[in-house]
Amino acid sequence: MALTQISTGMLASGDGTVDLNIDNGTFVVDVSTSRVGIGNSSPSVKLDVTGAISATGNIKTTGDVEIASAQPRLLLNRGDGAYTWNIYNGGGTDFPESSFNIANNSGTAVITALDNGNVVVGGTSLNAASSVGFTAGGQIRQVFASGVANDSLFGAISGVSNGFQIIQDTSNNQSYKFHNGGTPSLTIDSSGNVLVGGGIVSASGLLSVAVGNTTGGALVAQDTNGAKMEMQAAGGLGYLGTTSNHPALFLTNNTERMRIDSSGNVGIGTSAPVNNTNRTTLGLQGAWGGQLDIMVGSTVHAQFGTDNFSSGQSCRIQSQDSIVFKAGGSTERMRIDSSGGITGTCINAATGEYVGSLDDLKKTGFYRSRNTNTNNPTSQYHSVVVFGNQGNVTSQIAVTLATTTTYVRSFNNSWTAWARLDT
Repeated sequence: MALTQISTGMLASGDGTVDLNIDNGTFVVDVSTSRVGIGNSSPSVKLDVTGAISATGNIKTTGDVEIASAQPRLLLNRGDGAYTWNIYNGGGTDFPESSFNIANNSGTAVITALDNGNVVVGGTSLNAASSVGFTAGGQIRQVFASGVANDSLFGAISGVSNGFQIIQDTSNNQSYKFHNGGTPSLTIDSSGNVLVGGGIVSASGLLSVAVGNTTGGALVAQDTNGAKMEMQAAGGLGYLGTTSNHPALFLTNNTERMRIDSSGNVGIGTSAPVNNTNRTTLGLQGAWGGQLDIMVGSTVHAQFGTDNFSSGQSCRIQSQDSIVFKAGGSTERMRIDSSGGITGTCINAATGEYVGSLDDLKKTGFYRSRNTNTNNPTSQYHSVVVFGNQGNVTSQIAVTLATTTTYVRSFNNSWTAWARLDT
């Protein structure tokens, strides 16, 4: 070894363990351990430096870089000290044990990775105030600062009008709103209600769909076959049904109960209501047919339907009291009372009143004969009962409507003149 300058005490020979000691520990070579010390006379590793190390190039190693202290720190400094980042291993009084921390210029933790796999931004624990935590189980947890409203879980970038954002409602810390610029696109309140759209109504059920104008919002479902079902409110009206050329089905207990086909025919108990040309059909189907009940409260006042049609009861009309038949508007033409009695002015499908000669009235039934008819018992209106069948009339009974005068005549016995019965 060649030294260009040796001062007294600078170079000393060891006692067999220290081969070289320059300036009393400034630079030490320990041959017995193959270690070099800079700034200390007892190196504990291959290169043991006491003090700062400055390098203008790269520092490379194929092994570990170990910082041995009670709270190890890796300092990243740009040189002027204005901006410094610190990487800390956990321990000491400032950071959790067995954690990895990135701290800012003031030494406050910005990101902390805990030993259990949780990561916290803005704090050193998962429940720290004003922090966001990412758990090892896949959750994102935000903890709001006490008394601070409108904190953002995901925030839009400032100046971007259509940025996606999930925010805390300022009026309720348990209500969240999803923004896509402008008014909220989706709101979930503290009761679990969901409001879709800006809304002209507040969420009052489990799901409410609305927009901020009168054109309405719609809930739409569509399958790969093109069937499209919509539930919509628009123009002060509510809509429910298909907007494609497909029937609408209504189910209970996962079984179809009613169907409205694309032509507007309705089937209850049947999936194939009859499609009659130029007519809309209501079809009721069951083991014995169907029945329509007209109710007031819990009382059935009228029924239209079938009983056991296999026993000849294919059609049934039933009432709590009388059955009234009206024609020509609201005019009553016939009545069947609760005792089975029949009252009425006439039965005549053609005109509602018989006009002509009573000698030509050959069809069995009840009739109202006009006062000008030929062969009336008198020149007054009469109720006429005809007995017999077409072309073989047995007898006629006529009652004058203005009085109780009753007449009778028979054709089979060639008795064609009217005989008065009440004299």
